[in-house]
Amino acid sequence: MNKRTKQAFYSTIISYTGVVIGFFTSAVLLPHYLLVEQVGLVKLIAATIGLFAGVFSLGVHQFFFRAFHAYSVDSAKQNNLFYVSLRAALFGVLVAVPFYFLFHTELLNIDNVTKGFSKSTLFILAVFLAIASRILYNAIISFIRMKGKIIVDSFIQNIVLKVGLFFLIVLFTIGAVSYSGFIYLYIFIYLLFPVVAIIYMIKMQYLPKLGRVKYERTEKKEFYRLLFFGTLASLGSSIYLYLDTFMVNFFLKEYDVGVYGTMFLFGVIVSIPSKHLRNASVSKISEFVANNNLKELGSLYKRLGTNMLLVGGGFFLGVLVNMDFIYSILPDDYRNTYYVVLFIGIAQLVDMVTSVNFEIIASSKLYRFNTYIILFSILIAILFNVVFIPLYGIEGAALGTLMAVLCINLIRMVLISKRFEIYPVSYGTLKGLFAISATYFIMFFFPVFDIQILDLVLRSLSVFIIYILLIYIMNISSEFNQVVDKFLRKG
Repeated sequence: MNKRTKQAFYSTIISYTGVVIGFFTSAVLLPHYLLVEQVGLVKLIAATIGLFAGVFSLGVHQFFFRAFHAYSVDSAKQNNLFYVSLRAALFGVLVAVPFYFLFHTELLNIDNVTKGFSKSTLFILAVFLAIASRILYNAIISFIRMKGKIIVDSFIQNIVLKVGLFFLIVLFTIGAVSYSGFIYLYIFIYLLFPVVAIIYMIKMQYLPKLGRVKYERTEKKEFYRLLFFGTLASLGSSIYLYLDTFMVNFFLKEYDVGVYGTMFLFGVIVSIPSKHLRNASVSKISEFVANNNLKELGSLYKRLGTNMLLVGGGFFLGVLVNMDFIYSILPDDYRNTYYVVLFIGIAQLVDMVTSVNFEIIASSKLYRFNTYIILFSILIAILFNVVFIPLYGIEGAALGTLMAVLCINLIRMVLISKRFEIYPVSYGTLKGLFAISATYFIMFFFPVFDIQILDLVLRSLSVFIIYILLIYIMNISSEFNQVVDKFLRKG
C-alpha cells in the first residue's frame, strides 16, 4: 500500500467515524431535541460560514494547485508559499467585512424569530469570527494537503466538528446549556480549526521558517493572476455549494431549511469516500499535469471515476433501500422527502462518475475555465431553483441541484477530453451503473420485516452481498477483484 493509498485509507476511516457520529447527531439527536426551525438556524450558520470562507479565501486552493509543484526544485520558495497564502487569507478577512455586514440580515434571518435564541450583535460578530477562522484554516490546510497529508483535514472536519456537535447536543438535552449556549458553543468549534491545524504543523515540523524569500516580478504577477482567478472560482463554487440552502430559505422558511438540510445529509453521505480519494490524488494530479504525463493522468482519471462510482453506489443503495427505517427514527416533519435524498444522491453519483475533472482543470493552464464553468452553472442553478422550488418545494431544490451538477460536470468533461484527450467514462462505468440498477431492482422483491432493526440489518446485508457479487463477477474493477482474491486466498 503506497503512501497516497494509506492517506486515503486512514482519512476514510476517520471520515466515516465522523459520519457515523454526525449521522447519529443530525438524524437522531438534532431532529428530536431541537425544533425544526432551530435545526434550520444551525444549517444557516454553517452555510453562511461556508459561503464566506469559500469566497474570501481568495482562491488559495487553486493557487497551490498551480504554484506548489512549480517550485519543486526550490524548497525555500515552495515553503514560503505558505506565508503568501496566509497574507492572502488575512486580506480576504478584511475584504469580507463589508460584504458580511451588508448581507448578514438576509443570510442569517436576523429579522425572524427563532424560539430560544436572540439574534443579537454578539451573535453577528461571533459568526464573523468563525468565518475569519475558517478562511485562515483554508490557507493552512491547502498547504498541508499539497504535502500529501490529508488526515488532519479529515480529523478536524469529521471529528472535531461532528464530535463537538454531538457533545453540544448532549449538553443541551441534559439541560447543561440552553439553546442560546448551544449556538454560541457551536460557533466556537469553528474557531478551533486553524488552531488545531497549526498545532499539527508544529508537531510534524511542517511549519516553514519565516525568512527573506524574494520572488521575481513575473512570479508575483503570476501569483496575483492565480489568486484572482482562484477567487472567481471560489466565488462560483461557494455560491453553487450553498445556493440551494439560501434559496430554500428565500422562497420558503427556516423550517424548510431544517428539513431540507437534514435530508440533504442522507444524499451526500454517498460522496464521502470520493472526497478522500480526490484529496489524496491532488498532489499526483498536479505532478502529472506539470510533467505532461497524459498517460498516467488518463489512467488515474478513469480509474478514480470507476472506483468512486462503485463505492459511492454501494452507500447510495444502502440509503435508498432503508428509507423506511430512516423515516422511523425521524419526527414526522421529515417524512415524504424521498425525492430529496434520491436527487441529491444521483447528483453525487454524477460527480463521481465524471471523476477528478475539477482538479485536472485547476492544475492545468485551463484553470481559468473552472471559473467560467462554475459561474455559468450558478446561473443555471438559480434558474432551476426559481422554477422548481415554488412548484415542488424542497424536492425542487434537490432537482435544481441535480441539474446544475449534471451541467457543470458535462462541460468539464468535454473540456478535458478536447484538451488532453482523456476520458473518465469507460466500459467499467457502464457495468458499474448496471450493477447499481440491478441491485436496486432485486431489492424490490425483498420482504419487509416488522422488527425495524432486523429489517435494517437483513436489508443492508442483502444489498452488500448482491452488489459485491455483481461487481466481482462482472470484473468491473481490477483493484477490487485483486483485493477479494487475496482475501479469499488467505481464507
